[in-house]
Amino acid sequence: GDSSHLFIESAVVQDVWQHFAAIFGICLCDTGSLTHMVHFWRCSTPFHSDLHIRTLIPFLILWFTWTQRNAAKYRGLPFTTDGIILEQVPRAPSIVRWRAPSPSWFKLNTDGSSLGNPGLAGAAGMIRDSAGHVHLAYQFALGTGTSVLAELTAVWRGMELALTHGLAPLVVEVDATSVISLLKSRASGKWEVQHLIMRIVCLQ
Repeated sequence: GDSSHLFIESAVVQDVWQHFAAIFGICLCDTGSLTHMVHFWRCSTPFHSDLHIRTLIPFLILWFTWTQRNAAKYRGLPFTTDGIILEQVPRAPSIVRWRAPSPSWFKLNTDGSSLGNPGLAGAAGMIRDSAGHVHLAYQFALGTGTSVLAELTAVWRGMELALTHGLAPLVVEVDATSVISLLKSRASGKWEVQHLIMRIVCLQ
């Protein structure tokens, strides 16, 4: 499908996978699909840990491949291997430890961003159980929007998907303080934002 071509099969992205595989000493085989590729990287870690950077690399590759593809499609920028790789290494990394939810609970972590405010926006998220196992991951292109709208959309879609797939009880973790304030006050002057807040409230 289109997603397999973009994230796995295209020559540009294959070079990205090979670049990081060489760094971590991984011999890539023909994984066949996006799901198999992510699973292959997970199993390649000599000691099992969802916090190991090697386990996270596939998700970084997918995210920055998507942002670079959108920059190429909507802003006319070149879609290159170096562009995707350099998106992931220009700044010194900061390590944030993921905190597991209580036993039998699930945790939704979300993120939303825009290239400009407003600008080309996207939303993404992941749901894990108390053992750190990923049960669901998602990402959406939103067209033009603000960062707040993207953050709220990421929360709403994640909660909606959790409900659909029976991933409950659920705790939601958001790192954007402005979004946390909006959800607590349940008030906003912009109807687009207020509409999303009410959708989130209805899912609680």
